Amino acid sequence: MATQTQTYYVGLGQTSSMKWVDTLAYETQIDNIAEWTATNNINYMWVVPPTTILGSNGPWYNLENTEKYIGIRYYKSSEWKYGWIKVNGISRNDISLVSFALET
Repeated sequence: MATQTQTYYVGLGQTSSMKWVDTLAYETQIDNIAEWTATNNINYMWVVPPTTILGSNGPWYNLENTEKYIGIRYYKSSEWKYGWIKVNGISRNDISLVSFALET
């Protein structure tokens, strides 16, 4: 999955970071995305406070009445193939996976 890294302050001049499933807009060119998760990793879209992840609840936490995409890729026949999952987000408690497409 396409990810985004958010860095947050943890105290005493130190920072930490968290990878989140990225919220992609319509017509984002996914073959140019720099950050992808490794295979078999757990990926969070959002977290509900209180959590140990300070400074961010994730990019999907406050989305309302919007359409976003999750970029996906997989390795096949010695090359990367790309696709997307269309997400209709009324709220974080009302999300629908509407459609998807995969390069073959």
